[in-house]
Order: sequence, then structure tokens, then C-alpha cells
Amino acid sequence: MALLITTQPYAQQEIIKGITRVICEHSPNSRRRFQEKLHNLAALPSTDVVVTGYNESFSHPEFTLAWYRQNGNPDLHPLERQEGPFMIGVMVFHDFEDCWCTHT
Repeated sequence: MALLITTQPYAQQEIIKGITRVICEHSPNSRRRFQEKLHNLAALPSTDVVVTGYNESFSHPEFTLAWYRQNGNPDLHPLERQEGPFMIGVMVFHDFEDCWCTHT
């Protein structure tokens, strides 16, 4: 239902650094696919995806992710409705295909 960024300040700085790198250094096709991947992650029903960090593995940018279910209680704040995480993974850039893939 939502795409969120962690509340940890250092991780937020690293995530912003990673997003800035994608915007400034990647091809237009890579940037478009990055935006599409984020949009698709945010469109999952009854699920929040939290970007928890950024790393470069073998010179490939990767964003770490955690998936949380929402318990559906409308009286609670959205962060209080989260249950989990029930799955963790990464969104990695593959330069040989100029695309972004999610691995869990």
C-alpha cells in the first residue's frame, strides 16, 4: 500500500545518496525502470514496503527492503498497523541488462 523510508537517520542519508546516484549517473532507461520498480512496490495491496538501507555490492547499487503487512485497523496510525516484517530482500541494479530486479 505504501513505500516508506526507514526512520534511522544514517540509513536515510545513505538511501538519499543512492537515489541521487541513480538520478545523476544512470541512463534514462535505468532511471525510468527504477521509478517503475518503486511504483510497483508501492502498489502492493495491504502491504507496506520499507527501504531500510543502501549499499554498493560489486559496484552495483542495491537498496535493502522489508515488507510489512497491515492489520487493517483504521483506528491505528499507519506505522502501528504494520505486522512483520514478513519478508526481506534487495532491489539491485544489473548493468548488463540496464534494469532493476528485486530479490527476496
